[in-house]
Amino acid sequence: MNRRSVLLLGGALLSAAAGWFLPHWLLVSQPSFVIACLLAAVQEALLFGLPALMLLRLRGFTAAQLKERLGRADPYYLGLTMVSAVSYTLAGSLIGALFYILLTSLGLKLSLPDVIMPANLTELAVAALTIGGVTAVCEEMMFRLALPELLGARLNRRAAALISSLLFALMHFNLIGIPTLIIFALFAHRLMARHGSLLLPILFHAMYNFSILVMNHKEAAPGFGMMLLCAGLFVLSARLLLKEENNAADRTRQ
Repeated sequence: MNRRSVLLLGGALLSAAAGWFLPHWLLVSQPSFVIACLLAAVQEALLFGLPALMLLRLRGFTAAQLKERLGRADPYYLGLTMVSAVSYTLAGSLIGALFYILLTSLGLKLSLPDVIMPANLTELAVAALTIGGVTAVCEEMMFRLALPELLGARLNRRAAALISSLLFALMHFNLIGIPTLIIFALFAHRLMARHGSLLLPILFHAMYNFSILVMNHKEAAPGFGMMLLCAGLFVLSARLLLKEENNAADRTRQ
């Protein structure tokens, strides 16, 4: 390993360590909702965003190649991605609820994770940009691009995607949400593999986060029927997104 590689790898580790310990350094008192969101965005950038860029540089990625991976997407697929993200919000809640029932039936005592509750539209907008947008960009760059590229040097594509998905789920430190997050991550990997662009996984992630924030803001409590309906809608939209022969010319001829 040459000096440049050591510097990039060391920089990635230092940035991740800074992001990991950031809350302990700065949160000496209870911050306001807006400040907490801004700190969360900085933490995401240090923990995942900047290390992802350094790891990609380590793998030989140039700025032009990264821009190409971000790519563009057909408006048809952008719309389908938003539909799939919103529907997966409730489908994921159903999966989490069923997993919670399973774990408690086995005698485990579980506490529900903390939720982010924007009290007004200003807080919702700030949370959407930081916890929604920044988080989506940083985590997708790390877990859907940089980490699979790094693991792909020694493993096949499927193994790299699976390990990245498991790490993505575990890094959220939410036992109840692990099945939901693993399915989320695997779908994002398939989405990127199918379309060759990181843009759609980022949009899926951002819309998923935003949908959760809106539900928390409205204190919505959807019923089982609505969750089941959204699960079906997610399956349908996901199949359309991953359908191999779909492209703009095909849809024009149909």
